[in-house]
Amino acid sequence: MNGGHTTRWLSTQIRQMAEDNQQLIYLKNKVVKEQRHSEQLEKYCGIVAEKLRKTIEENRIVRQRTQMHHEQNKEELDFQEQFFKEQLQTIRDQREAKEEDFEKLQQDKRQQVKELNANPSNTEEYRSRVEKVEEFIELQDKEMEEYVAERDNLIEEHGEKMTAMKRRHLEEELEMEKEYDARLASLMKKYTPNQAEGSANV
Repeated sequence: MNGGHTTRWLSTQIRQMAEDNQQLIYLKNKVVKEQRHSEQLEKYCGIVAEKLRKTIEENRIVRQRTQMHHEQNKEELDFQEQFFKEQLQTIRDQREAKEEDFEKLQQDKRQQVKELNANPSNTEEYRSRVEKVEEFIELQDKEMEEYVAERDNLIEEHGEKMTAMKRRHLEEELEMEKEYDARLASLMKKYTPNQAEGSANV
């Protein structure tokens, strides 16, 4: 091997060694960068896992508090419902007693008229008293028919109002539940972690 060939061969070897050295440095840097990225990713995953654990625990506590609050509200509503039921029953019992007194008053009045017109002294007086009793009974029966008719109308009107009130209450309760669901969904959406932002922070 002459001097020229030797020089070219050495130059080629030196250049190859330099390229290999650069490639080695590049690979080392790449490994270091990937290790750093892997460590950052592992650290981020650890942070996310811890945040998720805390979120799950906080949600459990919130659900527990919500359940307790719901039970307290239910107890309060049950108490109020029982109170109002007792009040309503008292009103109905008093109403029934008043109607019984009213019916007894009508019967007593009829009996009183009969007794006042009993034992006439003669036939003419007897006929007159009988006519008075019959007139009173006829008038009372007519008034009672009118009373019953108006009472039936009152019962029907009251029933329609109660039905409408209960329907409004159920519709209002349904709307409140829908509103609560919508606001809760909006609240959960507001605090739901953004995956894109989380990935960008790695």
